[in-house]
Amino acid sequence: MKKLDCVEIKSRDRWHRLEPAENLIEKAIQDRLFPGCALSISINNRIFFSKGYGRLTYAPWTEKISGHKTLFDLASLTKPLATSCAFITLADAGRIDLDRTLGELLAPCPGDKKEITVRQLLSHCAGLPAHVPFYKKWSKQRMPPDSATICHDILAVPLQYPPGRKSVYSDLGFILAALLLENITHIEFHEYVEKKVFSILDANDILFPEAVKKIPAADVVPTGLCTFAKRMIWGEVNDTNARAMGRLAGHAGLFGTACGVNRMLGKLLHIWKGRLELPGFKQKTVKTFLKRQNLPPGSTWALGFDTPSRRNSSAGHFFAAESVGHLGFTGTSFWIDPDRELIMVFLANRTFPEATPESQDRMKKFRPLLHDTISEVLTGK
Repeated sequence: MKKLDCVEIKSRDRWHRLEPAENLIEKAIQDRLFPGCALSISINNRIFFSKGYGRLTYAPWTEKISGHKTLFDLASLTKPLATSCAFITLADAGRIDLDRTLGELLAPCPGDKKEITVRQLLSHCAGLPAHVPFYKKWSKQRMPPDSATICHDILAVPLQYPPGRKSVYSDLGFILAALLLENITHIEFHEYVEKKVFSILDANDILFPEAVKKIPAADVVPTGLCTFAKRMIWGEVNDTNARAMGRLAGHAGLFGTACGVNRMLGKLLHIWKGRLELPGFKQKTVKTFLKRQNLPPGSTWALGFDTPSRRNSSAGHFFAAESVGHLGFTGTSFWIDPDRELIMVFLANRTFPEATPESQDRMKKFRPLLHDTISEVLTGK
């Protein structure tokens, strides 16, 4: 198989057809939706476009963004790229049954959580709330909480609804999933992801929080002011619970370049299409995780990956129904279209200098417009 290329393409090259998309991005920067971003696109296993726009901050003396060098806080892209991919390897090796329950896998387990399945955790229908500010408690402790403490605190949270009855996007479900993986493998989550996922899927440009601390600030995008910590978050994870945990969490913690995320997704797409088989990533297992679970009926969630909704999808209007993707709070996203073999990765820091509902709403409108514009100019649909 030909190795994925990753080159910085300038708009004056033959891919000048992307100028409408670049104009959208430049306008978003001018309108202060985000100070900088990176776009990476691949078709048929070739990353033909990876480019940065704007700067790390709105200050003109800060570093310009690069599509293949600048690290972004990937936020919730951690869920599919780390947690779900780690569970793919467990399922592939026969070490986990997606329909096993927490009552069978965790001890002790509260009675209201015993019937939650792994499948429900990974498809956001386990009954857990979206978020609980554990960081207010964990940050007061002298040391970051250990896995047993985190697991205990999450299992103590009352369910919002009976498991499987509805779908609520939940950080807690993925924090718990990572802890469950540690319980099964007896390996720390970040170590397992590094050994069993990233080393296999060529994810050299996707880093854990500890590694980012060693990277020069000029190569890392700041994500904005944290009102709880009362400081600018730069070179550490934006998510407050993940930051309080002090390590890679199941829901957040990864940093990466646009090109690096694209390269990893390209490997996954090759496996999905049956052209490649890697240790821990057989096509049948990958297809199971990338398939919409319909739990409950009407939900768009696959196992850690999202699929396009019929209306108002962030993917826009042209991605196939079988496509998968995910969004991140900081302004990150990716979408994979298996029909066109098209991957779009867009990373931004829309939370800088602060995260507001207004910027979140504007980002919600910007993403599908960008995806539609790129689809129209590249593939004619």
